[in-house]
Amino acid sequence: MVDPKNNSDTSKELVEALKTDYDDEEVVVEEKKTNVLGIKMRKLLVLLILIVILLIITLWLLSLSSKEKTVDYSIYNNKMIAAAKEYYKVNNKELPLNNKNTEVTLEKLIKLKYMDNYSEISSCSGSVTVENNDGKYKYSSYLDCDDSSSKPLYNEITKNDNVITSGSGLYYMNNEYVFRGEIVNNYVSFGERIWRIVKIDSNNDIVLILNTNFNVINTWDDRYNEMKDYNSGYNDYEKSRIRDSLNEVYESSIAQSEEKDFLLMTKKATKKLLNYKLCIGKTNPNQTLNNNSYECSKVIENTKIGLLTLSDYITASIDPNCKTSLSKSCENYNYLINDKNWWLATANSENNYEVYSIESYGGIKLTTASSHLYVRPVIHLSKDTKYSTGKGTLAKPYVIG
Repeated sequence: MVDPKNNSDTSKELVEALKTDYDDEEVVVEEKKTNVLGIKMRKLLVLLILIVILLIITLWLLSLSSKEKTVDYSIYNNKMIAAAKEYYKVNNKELPLNNKNTEVTLEKLIKLKYMDNYSEISSCSGSVTVENNDGKYKYSSYLDCDDSSSKPLYNEITKNDNVITSGSGLYYMNNEYVFRGEIVNNYVSFGERIWRIVKIDSNNDIVLILNTNFNVINTWDDRYNEMKDYNSGYNDYEKSRIRDSLNEVYESSIAQSEEKDFLLMTKKATKKLLNYKLCIGKTNPNQTLNNNSYECSKVIENTKIGLLTLSDYITASIDPNCKTSLSKSCENYNYLINDKNWWLATANSENNYEVYSIESYGGIKLTTASSHLYVRPVIHLSKDTKYSTGKGTLAKPYVIG
């Protein structure tokens, strides 16, 4: 006979065994699903990594391609200067006299085998200018190529679309390019200071004035004056204290002998300064000929740092009523105005103790030479000065290469 109790137990064991087998199958299926999902995720991740790597390689190759298409003309400018130095070692009689300059062309350097005819500049023209600055020779090169970044600063400034005939901006007048008006883009970064371009003169040299006042207050002159019977000074720039002070500023910049705030520029920048003729002629307050004919009737040769003339200040205003130094309209529409009183280079021809100065509001004033005012140094840069970058705005000033 079959024991009912044993039969019941056996059935239970069978059910439990079947249940366990079913559960194991579910676990296996779930594990397989998980494994498949993990494999897909890993494949997707690997694919994404490969795509990123491929993108990086593509961008790198494109950057190499673009670099290969860009010619670094600075290399060839340096080669031209080195070639010119070798040329003048052999042909030293062709070197310029003191405070003069001369040039040798790229074509001549290549023809005489001082320089190889590199394919990158085979279609370019150029030259190397040599300037004799007090016995020190300064070499500067210029390349004219279709895509060259080696163009002179004056070329960038005087582009046709920059020249206007009304409003604020760059004018062509008296054989010079002159900035006029209240808001003009004529800022230049040079020697770790910001300057304003006053004009490009007839030689294409660039005339700059310091944007703000220099950190020095000076008398124009403080010598005893017999006519006034006290130390009112004499208004003769050639013998003035202010001339001595500006020469000291130049020498200090060369020697870097002052704290940075009291240096006008870096030592490297002083090497780019051009010797120029500083106009120091006197004029009377009522004359209306504002083309520097009076001021330039007397000059000081070989000046490195000077001051602005009266005519240059008057010309900077576009107010049609600004015609003489006595006109209050000269303070209108004039970018040269700042918030301090500062000296000009021009003196009053009607006496021996007054000098023209600019008031903080922009008005022109005749001031006793012994007064203490700020100075805004004026410098000249050569026509060969290279343009690097910039738009002439205060935020993006022209930068010299």
